[in-house]
Amino acid sequence: NGAYLNDDMYFKVTATSAGSGAISSKSFATLVDEPLFLARSGVYAIANYYTTTEKVLRNRSYHLDRKLIAEPNLDKACSCVWNRYYILCVNDHCYILDGRNKSEDKYNNTDYLYESYYWENVPAVVFCVYEGELYFGTSDGKLCKFNTDIPNRTAYCDDGVLEGDLMTGGVAIPCEWSTPLDDDDKPQYFKTLN
Repeated sequence: NGAYLNDDMYFKVTATSAGSGAISSKSFATLVDEPLFLARSGVYAIANYYTTTEKVLRNRSYHLDRKLIAEPNLDKACSCVWNRYYILCVNDHCYILDGRNKSEDKYNNTDYLYESYYWENVPAVVFCVYEGELYFGTSDGKLCKFNTDIPNRTAYCDDGVLEGDLMTGGVAIPCEWSTPLDDDDKPQYFKTLN
């Protein structure tokens, strides 16, 4: 607030945090104990600085940023936290940060990163968690629920039928796994890329 003294105006100066601003009002959610939000350069956490109680912004989505920040319409992104996952959806693509798994940032840009996942074909424009189940709404007014009640391998195969130990029919859900033990056809090198 200002005060007038001798025709001069004085204003109180308050320190603020420098950093990125949010781009989508529906991207705010708290994962574990960190408030997260989407900025133009990735997903950021509001975290404590090591030696003080000052709040700083830390990038938590480095593994996804190249693909994420290239998405159009980032201002339309929506998010939620479900089962310790921060799920951010834009343009039918979900970018997931796993609150149960943290990794070091080998470039020392931040104190740690979350393990990350990418899903396609999820046309969410809004999320809702109700009684532990994850729901999403689409732009054409449909309400959808992620299936969590299939206890066997058919959960990973759309319209598949399990006959004994053999899966028949259906369409496999595409996925890709990689580990540090993959040598990418160059066994003389340690793997540095996932």
